[in-house]
Amino acid sequence: MVETFMFGFNIVAPMMFLMLLGYYLQRKHIFDDFVLKKMNGFAFHYCIPALMFSNVYELKRLQDIPVKLMLFLIISLVIITLFGIMIAAVVTHDCSQKGVIVQMSFRSNYAVVGAAMAQALGGTAGSAVSASLQAPTIIYFNIVAVICLTIWSNKSKKNINVRDLIVSVTTNPLIMAQVLAIICLVIRAYIPINSQGIPAFSLAQNLPWLYAVIKELTKMASPLVLILLGAQINFQTVGKLKGLLILSNVLRLVIAPAIGLSLAWLAHREGFLNLNVAIVSALLPLYGSPSPAAAAVMAEAMGCDGELARQGVVWTTSLSMVSLMFWIVLLRCIGYY
Repeated sequence: MVETFMFGFNIVAPMMFLMLLGYYLQRKHIFDDFVLKKMNGFAFHYCIPALMFSNVYELKRLQDIPVKLMLFLIISLVIITLFGIMIAAVVTHDCSQKGVIVQMSFRSNYAVVGAAMAQALGGTAGSAVSASLQAPTIIYFNIVAVICLTIWSNKSKKNINVRDLIVSVTTNPLIMAQVLAIICLVIRAYIPINSQGIPAFSLAQNLPWLYAVIKELTKMASPLVLILLGAQINFQTVGKLKGLLILSNVLRLVIAPAIGLSLAWLAHREGFLNLNVAIVSALLPLYGSPSPAAAAVMAEAMGCDGELARQGVVWTTSLSMVSLMFWIVLLRCIGYY
């Protein structure tokens, strides 16, 4: 039990302490509203897209994405999203809050937590499955999040303009970064390879300066966003948001993984999937990891309730040490670990 707790703690604690650092800097007046707004814009338009591009580009080839498992994941995420939409429609009449609740229902911190957790739980095989699922899941997260946050936004009109919605999705920096990375994977399949298995052209080999810039922005993305998130925490708002925060945490940490893992078990029973330790190790962080810091940045930038989104990231990150330990122990009892 202690070993399981320490595993969960070591995964989540760095994120918590980076947010605490941001909160400390804000209390010391290192950050003000103007600086935070500018830095949020920098993170949203440059650092996070670099991370999204890198996650997809690092796949060796497009064929590394398992089609059957990817299809199952999209179906399961759609079901979780629809459940989140129904819950949001019942619990609040504030459109800016509905988008945040729906986003928290399906969107996990898979880009940051997924690979590390899959590696720890499933070894090299778990890490390989996690890497192959990064592209489809993160693309789903971002496209659906943009749609939800656009529809339920203070900036939106009562009648949603389909053309404006399409423009909003296609011009989103995160979506553009991932589409560009997929194009690179497609092109890579047609690039000649020498006898050592090295392609005739790659960013790292032929444009090392550009590749280095992308990698540095990628390294910067997660810590910067977490520090900025912590700097914008306002505990005085917890009281009025308490009910929605409790609901959002239950959705993200309990209901979403329960639905996702139950659907995986049903797919396994029906012969659609062959669940093993590697796949389960990739699915658990996909469904059960906390809300990502990027979700709060997106919500704020797109006119939704940024405070609810920030508090959601803080509390899901904190409580995920307990929830992830619970899911790991449960799966271990079933026989996967």
